[in-house]
Amino acid sequence: MRVLGKPSHISSQNHIIVRTSSPPGIGSRVVNESNSLIGKVIDVFGPVDKPFISIKPSSSVDPYKILEQTLFVKEEVLKKKYAKKRRI
Repeated sequence: MRVLGKPSHISSQNHIIVRTSSPPGIGSRVVNESNSLIGKVIDVFGPVDKPFISIKPSSSVDPYKILEQTLFVKEEVLKKKYAKKRRI
């Protein structure tokens, strides 16, 4: 797990906004200290050196309750889907 940072605020669409120095990929899973799923990264925006990240919280998470928690990115190994080659 890699440290993402603490949330700065909640957007009007109830997305969690975090400022970080090393942005994860879109679709990465975000967890808290106890490894509970918080949500997924849906957007990276702002300046290149310290971008903002928008996280869509999962349905069971109240975004206002995690404003003081440190968030982490759960690193996952993605499986590649190989296409079958056609023989002509």
